[in-house]
Amino acid sequence: MSLKTIHEPARDIPVIDETDVLVVGAGPAGIGAALAAGRSGMKTLLVEQFNCVGGMATSGLMSHFTGSAHSPFYRELVDAMEAHPPGQAPNTHTATWHGIRHEALKSVLLRKLDEAHVGLRLYTFACDAIMEGTRIRGIVCESKSGRGAILAKVVIDGTGDGDVAARAGAAFQLGREEDHVCQP
Repeated sequence: MSLKTIHEPARDIPVIDETDVLVVGAGPAGIGAALAAGRSGMKTLLVEQFNCVGGMATSGLMSHFTGSAHSPFYRELVDAMEAHPPGQAPNTHTATWHGIRHEALKSVLLRKLDEAHVGLRLYTFACDAIMEGTRIRGIVCESKSGRGAILAKVVIDGTGDGDVAARAGAAFQLGREEDHVCQP
């Protein structure tokens, strides 16, 4: 079987945004980073390739994502979910309860991002890192609006697989060391 290639002509990519802090990936790590930056007053933008925030904590239906049910941030989220509008599941919180109402958490996280003045771009895939020497200066992304560049003073890779770091040339290992098989 021969591998075929096509030539993609060079083109100018518009800079669609510039920010102080760019967080790529809106899973638990990215949410934490974006909220911390936004709450500290930094102009912050969160980019997520899928249709919602929360990653494995919401669309992945993983309730145990904090490492501890006693962290202040976890408590903040649980309290906010308990205050979620009527029509949601009743309050079943106890001292040992670790369950997350995943759909409610999506709304809670969106509200917290808005309160922290964090910008959000959903359906936006980071497809390359923009480098300035050894420093990541931004990303090239794709969305339904087309290809664009986002520049930032600080770029945080909150993707589950370290996609931005890998695109920037960081060393990585695929799967298990002995056979490179990945978790499903």
